[in-house]
Amino acid sequence: MEYDVSREPWLPVLMQDGSHQKLSLADAFSEAHHIEGFDGLNPMESFSIHRFLVLFLMDAYRPESLDDILELLDKQVFDDDVIKAYFQLCQNEGVSFDLFDTRRPFMQASYDASYDTTSHLKPVAVLDYTLPSGNNPVHFVHQFDADSVLNPDQTFIELLTNLIFCTSGLQGPSGVYGAPPLFFVPQGKNLFETLVLSMLPLSEADLADDAEKALWRNTRKIIPKQVIARTSFWYGMFFPSRRVLLQEENGKVRHIYYQAGLNFEGYESWRDSYVLYMRNKKGVRMSLKPSLDKETWRNIGTLMFDFSLAPAILQQLVEILEEYPEKTIPIMTYGAVTNQAAYEGVQQGVLKLDIRIANDYHKRMYICKAVKQAELDADILRKSLQKLFPDVSEIRQYIHRFYTLCEDYFYKLSDAVAIAQHEDACFSALQEWSQFLRKTAGQLYDEFGDVFCRKAEDLLKKEKEKKSFYGNLKKNAGVSQMTHDEYVTKLARYDAFLDRVRCLANDNAGYAAVLRRAAGKRLVDVDADTMIAFYQAKRFEMNPTEEDKAFLAACLQCLWKGDETVKPQSIPEIGNALKDTMQNTFQKRMLSVLDMSWDNDGYLAMKLFRLVKFCKSKGAVVDCKLLLHDLLSWDYENRIVQKKWIRDFLADKKK
Repeated sequence: MEYDVSREPWLPVLMQDGSHQKLSLADAFSEAHHIEGFDGLNPMESFSIHRFLVLFLMDAYRPESLDDILELLDKQVFDDDVIKAYFQLCQNEGVSFDLFDTRRPFMQASYDASYDTTSHLKPVAVLDYTLPSGNNPVHFVHQFDADSVLNPDQTFIELLTNLIFCTSGLQGPSGVYGAPPLFFVPQGKNLFETLVLSMLPLSEADLADDAEKALWRNTRKIIPKQVIARTSFWYGMFFPSRRVLLQEENGKVRHIYYQAGLNFEGYESWRDSYVLYMRNKKGVRMSLKPSLDKETWRNIGTLMFDFSLAPAILQQLVEILEEYPEKTIPIMTYGAVTNQAAYEGVQQGVLKLDIRIANDYHKRMYICKAVKQAELDADILRKSLQKLFPDVSEIRQYIHRFYTLCEDYFYKLSDAVAIAQHEDACFSALQEWSQFLRKTAGQLYDEFGDVFCRKAEDLLKKEKEKKSFYGNLKKNAGVSQMTHDEYVTKLARYDAFLDRVRCLANDNAGYAAVLRRAAGKRLVDVDADTMIAFYQAKRFEMNPTEEDKAFLAACLQCLWKGDETVKPQSIPEIGNALKDTMQNTFQKRMLSVLDMSWDNDGYLAMKLFRLVKFCKSKGAVVDCKLLLHDLLSWDYENRIVQKKWIRDFLADKKK
């Protein structure tokens, strides 16, 4: 029997007109712009197919830059000629898309009598992690493993899923990321957009002719338990941690050759584009794992804490959305919860990503604090309920309800933070969030008491505990108050930093000279002496972007000697005071600066340095404290700093 996935209908989809269809691989790409999504699949199956389709497209289109992806996104349809050419390329290399090809079965190991022995002949049920097999009782099914039978279309879906969600155990090693992590996928308006938004530009190594190819194009022999230290992007996306060979019986699949595949041990070298990472206390990078006790929206806290560890496709998504009016997009999450090689459940959820928050360090920190406060309040509620009735199993349900009730209000908070023009607005939103949390926790506490406190002594115990309960919630509200205190004192701390720079420069001419020579440069580009000079004055934590801005302000301040800084002015005020003949030159330089954002390339820093030197050449003194204040708010979406500079520059001199 032949079953060619490029031509046979195997992929169940929901069309945008509401109809249900099964499509071949070729038809799925051709109709992607008319497809709403996959139909009737569990979370593991949905993600595995998505990953397969994206990898297939990336190999067909081989995008070299983000512009290539944006160009494809604008077309809103896949080019049938590109897909056909790729099918032909694969076939020219000897690739067969037939699941049962005797020489090179698709996405499987070719038969080898030395490995594929009768002892490795297993029921097809081992492919499906949702079926009971061995120590994997996710659900109870009234049949034995040996009675399992799958059609070829379902078998192919389970084959893909098995490769992505395998975990270390008796059946073999885990995939390239260890135990299956939580996967994040941007959700477009149709399947076309969803797939394109997960495509990444390729590195030179990926594009090289000798790069290790994707599994279906790769001729590497899958030797059971062979240790692999590193792998390519292509091969790693469907790394064969299992050696699988399907056995067709009268058009069905009942048995397969199944055993340990390649053993990947280079976890530190693999950075999966769909996975969110975090650092443990030792600084080691770890992937975020799914949990049945953690609601999807709470993962936003981890996502926003350090966006440099966010999935690569989400980091790229922020750049893509800057080109479009939409600033928020739903992100689907997929996961399989495992415990010592056993599968305890599957998880699928959705969260919203707002690029106005992702692009702003301070707004991200407000979101992190909001999630943290909800988790602390939930913990207070849990402990208080356990004090009343330690053995009541329903307590877990009450905590889940607390988080569920919080989700909608959390996104209202997120919207408020996203559009906030200053930190006072963020703080006010966080205060309202804190009040909502206390009210919601209190309602659930009272409801729990009404249900379980049947005796007078239980009611008395509840009322006594209630005072402590609300007291702990009030203490926890200090999380948001700390945020406001930090905001109120932030500018004063930066002013004190520049005052320390001034004092050190006045006491030591060499200190001033070191920073003066570095004016306009990035902190990462200067020598060790300059770094020492900067860190001598720094006494508090700054994020990397704020650190670069403070470094620029410190260096610019050292352009003047102590006795030259009697009457400092802001840059636009200096321009306003210039003679008309010089204002045109100043205006061109200032507008050039105002149209730039603060990027890691250091170009804006160099432009500001030249503008400040121009001001100095006219005998003016730039107020570097005010300049630093402005830089800290430079990239706000409402462009409040840029508007202020223009107003001050155009201000009526007589007034």
